This record gives sequence, structure tokens and C-alpha cells, in this order.
Amino acid sequence: MNQRVVIIHYTAPSYAGGVETALGDFIRASVRLNREVHLIVGKGADMELHGCTVHRIDLLNAEHPAVLRANSETFSDGLGSANESQLRAELMAVLRPGDTVHAHNVVCNSFNLLLSRVLRWIATNTDVRLVAWCWDPVWIGDKGAGLSPKEFALLCTPWPKTLYLTLSRARTQAFEQIGTFPKSCVREYWPFVSVERVLSLSATATELCHQYGLLDADIVVTYPCRLSRRKNIEFAFRVVREIRDRGLDPFLLLGGFASPHRETVSLLYKQELVDLGCELGITRNIVWLDGYREDHINSTGLASIDVMSLHRISDVFLSPSLDEGFGLAVLEAAMNGVPIVASTESALLFTSHSCISTLLLSEESPQGIADLVLKRTEARRHDRTIMAKYAGKQYFDILDELVDIYFRGPDGSY
Repeated sequence: MNQRVVIIHYTAPSYAGGVETALGDFIRASVRLNREVHLIVGKGADMELHGCTVHRIDLLNAEHPAVLRANSETFSDGLGSANESQLRAELMAVLRPGDTVHAHNVVCNSFNLLLSRVLRWIATNTDVRLVAWCWDPVWIGDKGAGLSPKEFALLCTPWPKTLYLTLSRARTQAFEQIGTFPKSCVREYWPFVSVERVLSLSATATELCHQYGLLDADIVVTYPCRLSRRKNIEFAFRVVREIRDRGLDPFLLLGGFASPHRETVSLLYKQELVDLGCELGITRNIVWLDGYREDHINSTGLASIDVMSLHRISDVFLSPSLDEGFGLAVLEAAMNGVPIVASTESALLFTSHSCISTLLLSEESPQGIADLVLKRTEARRHDRTIMAKYAGKQYFDILDELVDIYFRGPDGSY
């Protein structure tokens, strides 16, 4: 795994747009993995990119006068112009021997032909390797209108030591249709997408997501309740065990918060639950949420923003409570669009009838409820596997392996 990550684009993630947003997500995730990240851009800076070194080179800006002039001039071989020599020198001052540079929407795009020429020279004449993320290849639609044959060839034929990454099946087909790129230098892979950004997760929910790999879990169940026997937490434990017995690896996000009115009794009940978890063999499947609090004033539970965030990454809200005065937690889960399996006791019956996503739990066994949970959450669990594809813990492992295999020589060296 290369701990140094170098990224090139025209603009920084502070600008709105798909490429810039994905770059910001990729950078933040790389920093979280303790990688040394360098971003080389022509304009813009994002003060939120903590841990990333930003290098600004004016000639990377697609609207720089010299770049606009180069884009309109006749293509010439070599690096004859002073601007190309200057850009080459500035880039080489940042790059190190053996660097793998992730170039986004640059190698096959005509926004900055000056940069394209220089990167082609670097790929040909140095030991720097390029990973070309091909968002908008120039030969799609009329993007290449006005290009000379040599300019078109620059962007539409493979470069030395360059791996071309298509971002979707549609882009892969575009490479197949043009026919100038051998299949050996093209791979289909996609940008990293931050789930915590898309779902507006709190810091606590984000920490839980990464610590336990919740995106990659088979099923995530939430029950963020206080420690009270009427909450019937034992039943939830037995449902989790039943799900385990069906060959899945579930997580139960359990409140575990002591009642402010009967704290000692609550803690005794928690120990019983811990013992039951050991007996059922599901200790590793239970995540006690009482250890995760941003709002330290609220000593008996998570801050509301954390609970709402947990709903957004969960597959089902399970509430086998034996008695509730109103059922606020059920209503909150429903308002967050989480499938619900709730008991028919007390006010929950009325509350759940008002929630379209609710399924009622009657006098069924843990086995029956486990079947119900799995059936009710099929679509949501599938959606989470889609999220894991773009943002799961395996994303960078797969990308690293893909890049390493491509650039590794027959003897295993680079």
C-alpha cells in the first residue's frame, strides 16, 4: 500500500461539481487512513481538507490566459513553449520518483491541453506513474469539436505507464467503442463517495460506522433504549441470535443507557444482558451505545443528532417493548424512513398505525420475528451493499491492489 497519495485536477474541492465533491471525499478518507496526501490544483482551496497538502500551480487552471492560448494554438511536438517548460518544472518540484499520480478528468479531456502535454511527457520520460480517472472522455458527444488530429490523438490513445479507470459501465463501453485503448490498460472502477457526507452523519455515528464496518455488515438493527426490563431487550438479543443462525453477521446498536431514576437497578440489568449475550454467543454483535456521546450534558443517552444519524445507517428499528406511554422512538424512526418491527403493547399500537413503514410484532417467537426482519429489510440491505461498494472499508484495498497489479513488473518490482 502506497502511503503517499498525489492527486491532480484543475480545481480544488471547494468548487461545486461531481469531480470536486468526489475528490474531497477521497482526500478525507485517505487522510483518515493516515496517508500522506498531496493535491495539485490550479485554483481554489478547501480549508476543510485537514491533513492534505495543497500545491497551487497557476497553469493548471483551465481558465489561465496561457492555457486558453495553448488550447487555441496549433499542436506541436515536444515541449517547445516556455509555459510548458515552466509547468513541467513546477510539477516535477512536487512529484517524487516512483509517485503514482491520480489525474482526474485530465488525461482524456481537453480543458487544459498544456497540462495534458506535460503529463504525457512525464509519463514517457520519468518513472512517475499515472492513474487516469476518466470522467468525461473527449470523444463522447461534441467535446472534441475543434481539436486537431494530433490533439485528438494526444487524448485518445494510450500513454506510457498510465492506467485508465472508467467510472461506470457506460464509460467502459465508450473506451471499447473508440477502439484505440487495449483492454490491458483499462479498468472499471468508481470514485469514492462519503456516506457520512451524503447522509449528514454526526461525528459519533461516523465513528461507529468506521469502527464496526457497519456499511459492510449483513444487517444493522437499532434499539437505542434505556436499560429497563419493560424494554424487553432480552427478546432483541434472541432475535439477533436467530439472525446469526441463518448465516448472517448482524449488529445490534443498543442504547444501554442507565435510567436517571433507577441507575443502580439499570446497571444490574445491564450485567444480566451482558451475561445473556455471552450465553447466546452474540457478544461481538452487540454495540453498546452508552460509550458514545457527544452531548456530555445528556448523561442518559445519545444526542438527538446521533440517534437520527444511526437511523439513517440502519436496516430496521426493533422495539419489542412491553409497555410504552407514547412510543416517541418508534415515531422518530418512522420519520427517518427506517423499517420498523415494534410490539403491539400500549401506545405503540396507535403510534405504529400512523407510520406507513411499520410492521407489528405480535405474540411471535424470536424465530418468527427474525424471519420478519429479514424479509422487511431486503431492499434496504441491498441499498446498503450499494453504498458499501462506493464507500465501504474494502474500497481502498481493492483500488490499491488494482493499481499495484497493473504497475508491478514481471519480477514483482515497479
